[in-house]
Amino acid sequence: TRKSRGIYAELLLPFSKTLEVTTALRNDSYDAAKNSFNFDSTGALNSPATQGNSASKTTYKLGLRFQPSQEILVRGSYGTGFRVPTLNDITAPLADFGVIGTARACPVTAPDPLAPGCRPVPTQWRKLKGGNALTGEDGLKPENSEQWTLGFRLEPSRTLSMGAEFWSVKVKDVITPVPEDTAFDNFETYRSLFSVTTDPATNRPILTFNEVPVNGAVAASKGVDLDIMARTDTPIGRLTSQAQVTYLFSSYFDYGFGGGKESSIGKMGSDDQVAFRTLLRLQGTLETGAFSNTLTMYWKPGYTDQTYVPADGIIFNRNPDGSRGGAAAISDWEVPAYYTFDWQGKWTVTKAFSVTAGIKNLLDKKPPLSIKTVGGNMVGVDPRYADIKGRTFGLAASYKF
Repeated sequence: TRKSRGIYAELLLPFSKTLEVTTALRNDSYDAAKNSFNFDSTGALNSPATQGNSASKTTYKLGLRFQPSQEILVRGSYGTGFRVPTLNDITAPLADFGVIGTARACPVTAPDPLAPGCRPVPTQWRKLKGGNALTGEDGLKPENSEQWTLGFRLEPSRTLSMGAEFWSVKVKDVITPVPEDTAFDNFETYRSLFSVTTDPATNRPILTFNEVPVNGAVAASKGVDLDIMARTDTPIGRLTSQAQVTYLFSSYFDYGFGGGKESSIGKMGSDDQVAFRTLLRLQGTLETGAFSNTLTMYWKPGYTDQTYVPADGIIFNRNPDGSRGGAAAISDWEVPAYYTFDWQGKWTVTKAFSVTAGIKNLLDKKPPLSIKTVGGNMVGVDPRYADIKGRTFGLAASYKF
């Protein structure tokens, strides 16, 4: 359980028919979590305990809306944000999460207390995942953010609308797990994340990496959202066309693990994620009486995949006779651009009753090859950025009364 309290106030100031300003103020307070069912790394039930930290923060927002005419709108905002760790971030028991992504030598030797879990050869050590139940300086702090937007909208006619919105988001004390590569490469710094548990497959002790969230340093992004929409009448119905583009000017993170600022635009970063420079969505809807058909295309650019050195022992050369050769270094594997089409049709039988059918990934587009070993145990494809299900069908009915 965790108690929370909040108070919020908003003030709208219409200075004129064309200009209004909005101000808002909010205070939130959260108690530490009280947990009657907390477990240690072996799965044994501990006594009831208070976990995590209490936190409070006052945040604010200032917004502006200026509309000198019916065809032009300018708006902007500036604000601060506050997000406490979720109960799952704090209280989730350590649970089996497979093994680490790459085989590694044991980072300790006898008489280190962790040495009984070692193996004589590089091993994919056991991995547990759960919450950070510590209190005080070692416990989780809230994330804090600053963000602003500035945009405009033009509607020169009832059939044409376009807009642009520039935005910036900066988050401090990001709640994130320590990447396993970082933990092993800086073992002494993150020794507390390691333990010795029993391998469920062999019943022998094994070195275990406990992936729990910590507060990193900062993550920031700046970009612009662009969109244009046009409506036109055709001999068979009204066609509405829309294009939406998100473009990143910059995106970087510094998780405070010694790597400094790093951008993951167009590549797999050390945060195990990709920031796409451009994302595109095109959509067309044809309305013909009681029927409407919508076709949507999603597109994202290619990117440089995860990199490897021979010591990782992940990618191997193939000898002329087909046998496995030595481990390879790969730093330039390019995952190609990817797109899918979705279709949705709607039949409005009456004002109250409608039937909708849809097909996702209409062309049954296969996901591109990825050589990543992070972000889950699936290999050969990255399901975070590509559709792994192929063509799928959906049917829904709606009745309002």
